Amino acid sequence: MDGTEAHSAIRDLAFRQHGIVARSQLRRLGVGRGLLAHALKTWRLIPVFQGIYVLGRPVDGYRPLWMAATLAAGPSSVLAGSTAAAAWGFMKATSEVEVSRIQAHSLHLTGSACHHDKIRVTGRRSNLLPAERTFRGPIPVMSVAGTLIQLAGSLEETEMKRAFIEAGRQGLVGRQTLQRCADIGTGYKGAAALRSLMAQWHPGMTRTRSVLEGEFLLLCSRSGIEEPEVNVRVCGLEVDCLWRDRKVIVELDGRAFHDDSFAFQRDRERRNRLVGAGYKVLNFTWQDVTTMPSGTIRQTKFALSQGEVGSKPIGDRLDL
Repeated sequence: MDGTEAHSAIRDLAFRQHGIVARSQLRRLGVGRGLLAHALKTWRLIPVFQGIYVLGRPVDGYRPLWMAATLAAGPSSVLAGSTAAAAWGFMKATSEVEVSRIQAHSLHLTGSACHHDKIRVTGRRSNLLPAERTFRGPIPVMSVAGTLIQLAGSLEETEMKRAFIEAGRQGLVGRQTLQRCADIGTGYKGAAALRSLMAQWHPGMTRTRSVLEGEFLLLCSRSGIEEPEVNVRVCGLEVDCLWRDRKVIVELDGRAFHDDSFAFQRDRERRNRLVGAGYKVLNFTWQDVTTMPSGTIRQTKFALSQGEVGSKPIGDRLDL
């Protein structure tokens, strides 16, 4: 392979892999040591990890970093834990990359300083592989079910709940994923905590627009409150949670959307319009839902028990 062919082969491979190539891949393409050395000398390839290179410029995003990390960790590796959650879109990404592998020994890699002086890759063996190995584009990643199982064993309760809610909001947690978690999740650290969240799962989570809405739906589910409609329109207004036949509305007030004079006036106008149409409107904050859930449940159940449908009151028993 001459220089022109080599550069074309490297460019085509890098294009498919977020700009990342591995030495072993280049050898299979027929790129010899001399051509590789020339590409490195002329900065057409820049080392990321040993034997892993980026084309043309330092790593400038998380996907190239994840691609490089999984290539460096070996053919059985996948993004795992919080990094897998970031790849799926329900946690924030960091320069600390976690991978899982079939190999038994642990892995610790440090990236080249020209990219980011805090790039770290840690890897360990996982019994979830290879069954839970899947892909996000060219990047191997733990399945959503496998990721949730790993997170349940490493995150604090509050962090795990938020990750579970956010995965639900992204449409990644449905009955199939929950069943997969139940099938493979026994015997792992955090399994009981994950089962508790699974028992509270609410199909309306896929329609929520904030973690607070997800927290409220979990609260309803574990407290025996019937399922509301989520983010639907009433009287020309979109409301957070609606029990249509009871004419009860719950609005969940996040400070970011309600903490200025214009929002205050708008909220009052919304409330007056809904109350004028015969709806009972309850407003709950983050603190109400997460730190004072008993009062939130009691008020919601009472409002529903006074609704228009001639059914039995839900009652005052709190299943917390």
